[in-house]
Amino acid sequence: MATREGQAIRIALIIFAIIVVVLIGVCVYFSNGARALETDKATLQQEKKRLADKSETYMKENMKLRTFLGYKIDEKLETIQVEFNKNMLCYDESVPTTFEELNYRKLPKYYQTKLKELKGDLKNQQAQHTVLLAQKDATIKAEQGKLAKLIIERDTDIASIKDTLVLQGTKVKDQDLKIESVTTDIQETTRKHNEKLRELNDRLATAMTTLDKADRTINELKRKNRALRPENDILAKADGKIIRINSSRGRVTINLGSKHGLRRQTTFSVYDADVSNVATGAVKAKVEITQVDSTSSEARILNETIEDPILAGDQVYTVGWQPGQKLHFALAGDMDIDGDGRCDQKRLRNMIESVGSVVDGYVDGEGNTSGRVTNMTSYLIIGERPTEKSKGAAREAFTEFAMTASDNAVEQIQAERFIQLMGWEMGEQTITSGSSTPSTKTPPGVAPKSTGSTSGAFRKRTPAGSGR
Repeated sequence: MATREGQAIRIALIIFAIIVVVLIGVCVYFSNGARALETDKATLQQEKKRLADKSETYMKENMKLRTFLGYKIDEKLETIQVEFNKNMLCYDESVPTTFEELNYRKLPKYYQTKLKELKGDLKNQQAQHTVLLAQKDATIKAEQGKLAKLIIERDTDIASIKDTLVLQGTKVKDQDLKIESVTTDIQETTRKHNEKLRELNDRLATAMTTLDKADRTINELKRKNRALRPENDILAKADGKIIRINSSRGRVTINLGSKHGLRRQTTFSVYDADVSNVATGAVKAKVEITQVDSTSSEARILNETIEDPILAGDQVYTVGWQPGQKLHFALAGDMDIDGDGRCDQKRLRNMIESVGSVVDGYVDGEGNTSGRVTNMTSYLIIGERPTEKSKGAAREAFTEFAMTASDNAVEQIQAERFIQLMGWEMGEQTITSGSSTPSTKTPPGVAPKSTGSTSGAFRKRTPAGSGR
């Protein structure tokens, strides 16, 4: 009996232990579930806050954009859309009625095309005008010759028939009638030519008025376009990118070539692939084009650091050249780009023209002027402004260039900033190897060499022209 009671007690204890273990497991399970629930709740709160912050950022940006466009911050999008459509139509009835491909940035280009068409029409009309004037002068001259001949014939007849004036009176009368008829023909021809000339003059005046209106419209749109851009935002889109690297030769390959108008000796600044605004991004290296193919080109590395080497996918950019386009520039003032105390404006002009861009005009520190700033000029490069001690002609010419640029909404950029964005070195070019200390310095235009210690990733680079 005692044995059975002891067994019963042991069984009861085992069952009790099992129940306790189960209860502990259930408690642990629900405890972990509660902690996971709290964790999820905290995560949801953080995500809610992030979305709220992002929504607030979008709302602020939206209000700022409305302010840039000249609207109240609470203006409805429908109202802005209606005003936009009106703006697209108010300049010219020939603007398309669909605006999917038109905006405030593209409209100047549209009017530039219209301006070229109008200038072509004006040129044709001027040519017609010249031809008609020549025809008029030739006709008048011929008729005047006929009239002079008839007058001579009449005088001769009168002299020869003085004694038989009565008998020859009819002949004299016929001659007078003939002269009168010719004179009437000359007057009628002159009248017709004058009417045609007045018509051409009216058409010419209308065309000139249209051209002036188009010029004013384009300049106004340029100013609006620049007002909508962030400060110092100068051609912020990269021109191309690095597609291959040959570290042993100090060469890279970019995805631009003769098809895009690229030339040898064009220099580019190199930026990281994730830089969104290359005009304000950090320059990691500089390269110079040495060989140009149809759709790609090889370039030698001018400077670079091992800490931040050039990688495939990095972006390249230069302010003095654009793929498939010819940029126009004007220059004003002295420009010492290498720090030797002498004006290097001519050298800068040669550099611009060497990459296929156009110099519309310039004025140097002495007041010597060539060409002018036009509404086709992309940039006015500003050098050292003439002082009160400078020649009066230099000050006047500099001011005229600056005012013309302002009137035509031409972008103005300091020479030092232009050279920096162009990818040229201000003075000597360097290549760094292993540290930020330049290993070799060479003047601009001379192939640099790399010396000092190198790692397995960066072997010795051979200068251009070595045959390797």
